[in-house]
Amino acid sequence: MGENRLDGDDGRHSCGTADDAMRLADAMLRYSEAAMAAMTLDGTIALWNKGARLTFGYPEEEIVGTSIRTLFDRGEEDKISDALEMIRWEGAAPPFVAAVRTREGGTVQAP
Repeated sequence: MGENRLDGDDGRHSCGTADDAMRLADAMLRYSEAAMAAMTLDGTIALWNKGARLTFGYPEEEIVGTSIRTLFDRGEEDKISDALEMIRWEGAAPPFVAAVRTREGGTVQAP
């Protein structure tokens, strides 16, 4: 088997080339109805999937490139700043609950 193929421990072909696996993972992330977003270390939204659009109402082209802080009430600012600092220095932040603003002005509790 070629070096760029992904194989199971038993030697069977499991899902094609590494490129195939990346395309599959990208499609799963983008089209999942579970809300998912990714951001850079400074809090800029870099990825916004279908589930996030359905949950929060912001289309991808409107929200990608903006600060994650735009989604939270001002009272949550310290939580967001603290989480970004922890991610920057420790690689992860503990989960926290915050109210996320929808495009229509409502809120959704985010775990």
